[in-house]
Amino acid sequence: MLKKNILIVVKGYKNENFKKQPWFWLNSFIEKKLKNKFNIYILTDETQHRNNAYNFINEPSYFNNYDLNFIEGYNFHAIYFIVNPLSLLMFWRFRRFKNLNLIFGVARFELKNILMLSIKNFWIEKKFILIPVISSLIPFFVIKFFFNLTKAKKIIHLSKSSYELFKNNGFKKNSYYYQDILKPIFKKNSNSFSTNNINISYFGPPLFSRGVDYVLDSFNKICDQNIHHLNSKVILNFYLRIGNDKNIYSNSLKKLLHLINQSKYKNNIHISTKFLTNNQILSKMQKSNIILLPFKITVSDLPIVVYEAGVHSQNVIVLNTNGVSEIAKKFNGYIANNFDEIVFYLKQILNANEKI
Repeated sequence: MLKKNILIVVKGYKNENFKKQPWFWLNSFIEKKLKNKFNIYILTDETQHRNNAYNFINEPSYFNNYDLNFIEGYNFHAIYFIVNPLSLLMFWRFRRFKNLNLIFGVARFELKNILMLSIKNFWIEKKFILIPVISSLIPFFVIKFFFNLTKAKKIIHLSKSSYELFKNNGFKKNSYYYQDILKPIFKKNSNSFSTNNINISYFGPPLFSRGVDYVLDSFNKICDQNIHHLNSKVILNFYLRIGNDKNIYSNSLKKLLHLINQSKYKNNIHISTKFLTNNQILSKMQKSNIILLPFKITVSDLPIVVYEAGVHSQNVIVLNTNGVSEIAKKFNGYIANNFDEIVFYLKQILNANEKI
């Protein structure tokens, strides 16, 4: 029996993005859900691909003028678009297709999460977070109205929390795909701390939307409270992912370095901006006693770094943010509702360790 053709339309499908969302989720979705049943065609604006098992259609022009006339001859059984709620405003792009499915790759977060970010920091990082913030502020009835105009079959969500949020707001054409949990590369670390140094670590870009200020401020606070005379033992590690283009993070990094320099405990704070391979990052996670990932706003649903931390470290503290909290629960992580609860969980973990 001949396999039917499936088209997936996704921007940025390239090797360096495969460890990020929504591309990581998409690979799992294709491999586990579609590959054995259908011939996979991927329409993208990229030309560098690691996986040769799929048929690639490289049409960068589509992402500029949305002209899909060239696919008429493929006779696709179904089409999947990775979009965000803002994309629905251009509903006419989608309504010509039968058996159309829309994949929402952007997390929807609450107003309280947005308000955790100062106006100044929002402006500095607007390039990263503007679309997720606007998407989160669009009322559900507006999303529903424009979704119906697309004539799409359903919305597929990356996370269960996103699916339930839409379901509770009246979306019936709604589903989600459960992504496989990452397998650990290294053995998960022990709850027992070393008698030498206690390592608290942050992994990711130097963004205030990712909570780097909460990481620093909570560290300063537990040192001020001098829990069990920890000041000489606690080390805060910032493993900052900068990438090749340092300019995109320059303002946030400059501000973070200024705040670190003002800390009374700056000698206990280590900063690394050098490139680390994925295995090197996972090894650092495995050696960290506590990992702080207090996302205020997520650019995409289900951040991979939280998965990686959860399978390699016993103690992961996150902020209660859609998608992030869902992962943390799988690994019995600590989910804080605000900054004070981050400090509370830090103290709880440190006080529970008898070797301190």
